[in-house]
Amino acid sequence: GAEYSDLHHWLFEPPRSNQESTDITERLLFILDASDAKHLRKICFYLGLLPISWQKIEALFKTIREMREIHQQALLVLFQMCFYLTGLGRSFKRSNEVITSVLSYGRGKRLESEARTNLADVVKQTLVFLAPRFYGLKIKCSYDELELEQWILASNSDVQQILLNLLTNAADVLEKQSKDLPREIRIHCRKEGDNIALIVTNTGECLSPELQGKIFDRQFSTKGEKGTGLGLFLSRRLALQNHGELKVSSDSDETSFELWLRRAA
Repeated sequence: GAEYSDLHHWLFEPPRSNQESTDITERLLFILDASDAKHLRKICFYLGLLPISWQKIEALFKTIREMREIHQQALLVLFQMCFYLTGLGRSFKRSNEVITSVLSYGRGKRLESEARTNLADVVKQTLVFLAPRFYGLKIKCSYDELELEQWILASNSDVQQILLNLLTNAADVLEKQSKDLPREIRIHCRKEGDNIALIVTNTGECLSPELQGKIFDRQFSTKGEKGTGLGLFLSRRLALQNHGELKVSSDSDETSFELWLRRAA
């Protein structure tokens, strides 16, 4: 109907936060019954990302359930394409910023890195981008938004690229372990004087002391032929460029990467 004529605008708006999306998706899944087609479960996930009220989502979902199955499948493809394209656009923008940043660092030049960045905003933006993969792998990612409500002196795009790499690596590790074991990622902070660490901890396989000593080396990868050996190398380089540091620690229960940066006054 006319009420949903601007659906294409909603699809390209910035999506809601990770926790809100999860809550709405779960409410929609609760509405489904055994007679509903399986692809409606996937539609629930995408509806949960739309930046509109619960009342509109609920009404839209009711309309979708009444559609013929072929139309539901076509709508699912539309959701997937839009999410892919918006994510691709953000990826191109981030890649361009990272390449420019790294090249500038290599020439001994400094980009403006005194910008104030909010850690909570960076975490929420990055998790929205990774939400489809985490959902598919049944990875539980937890964080305290109030704890992350911290301002740092660093480039927003640099911090987001580092966090994206750390979370993607954590998902790769958790994907390899048994589905019977917990797949959990925890994002938290630690303060020391004028510095603060953004810490990404996962419950996957531990890293030996030998691997920890090589993990940031250029062209070193634990992923075999699938890895480029550049992700953590560039991430640490970006951290250094922002007067920070990237560290790793691991034991039998979990592995943590700590991104240390300067706190904003």
